This record gives sequence, structure tokens and C-alpha cells, in this order.
Amino acid sequence: VPTGGTTGTGTSGTGSTGTGTTGTGTGTTGNTGSGSGTTTVTPTGPSFTLPSGETASTGSTISVAGVAINDAFAASNPGSLVLNLTAANGAIAMTGAGGTALAGSGTHAMTVTGTLAQLNADLATLTYTAGGSTGGDAITIDVWDQAGMEGTKSVSVSITAAAPASPPPVTLPPGATGNAIAVPADPN
Repeated sequence: VPTGGTTGTGTSGTGSTGTGTTGTGTGTTGNTGSGSGTTTVTPTGPSFTLPSGETASTGSTISVAGVAINDAFAASNPGSLVLNLTAANGAIAMTGAGGTALAGSGTHAMTVTGTLAQLNADLATLTYTAGGSTGGDAITIDVWDQAGMEGTKSVSVSITAAAPASPPPVTLPPGATGNAIAVPADPN
């Protein structure tokens, strides 16, 4: 032990305290313990990244981009989460990793189970098909993580009237001009 030295402490990787001495003057320098321990994430429940809202015309299908689940506990712990999606007036759909429609796609409600990464990949394919009435709807996203904590948020959808179909073009017979069309006499 060096003379005139001070004793220091540090944390070792196993969580125990390591000791070392720092010498001054004629002494030698000891090593300070160091390392890293494991960090435990306290469950706080799922939160979401969502678009501010969507707009769809009656009967049309839109992609709902930007929906993601955020959950530090779920990201660092094994196990599955449960995702519930609902829409009151429209139909929702998602596809899985293989490109096939997930169970419940094309309906007003669906439930999917998977890891955080799997559910976020599924949500990246979320579509909404508006019903036949104008007004408002909401896609409700409800998630339960492995710690039994729930998060719920909604994306509003404004449903507007679809543009009217264009009438078929009118073709005038040869020699007809203007707005008058000659109608042949009924031969009967």
C-alpha cells in the first residue's frame, strides 16, 4: 500500500464493490474496480406513435401509416403481447410476414398476438376501408404487454362523400348539331 495514498471504490460487473488505492508521492497506483451490471426495465405500459388523423372517401380503402407500439419492457423481455383493433363503421385489415391476410382482416375487429417487433410489422400494413356513410370513425388500438399492462389510443378517420361517377359520354349521330337530337318516328 503506498504511503499517503487514498482508497477508492468502484463497481464490478457482478454487483460487488471493488477496491483500489491511488498513491501519491512515492506510492504505486491501484486499480479501481469497474464493470457493468444488468439493468431492469420497470414496466410502464405500452404507448403509441400515431398519425394525427386520416381521411377516406365512402367505400375507399386507405393505408394507415405511422402506427407503432412503444414499450421498453416488451422490447427487453421475452413473451407475447396482445393487440386488439376495432373500427365502428369501417373495416380494418393487416397482412402478416408472408403477405397473407391476418385473421379478422376485412371486419370491424381483429386480435393478433406476437412479439413487439411482429406486431409493429403487422401494423405497418394496416388498412381501413370506409363504410357507405359520411361522418367520422375511429380505429382503436388496444395492447396488453407481458407485464399485464394495457395501452389504448385511437386514430380518427374523417369519411367524406365519394366523388360522383361521371356520366357516360353522349355521342351524337352524324349530321346532328347543338342540343337537339332527332328521334326517329316509331314504325309501329
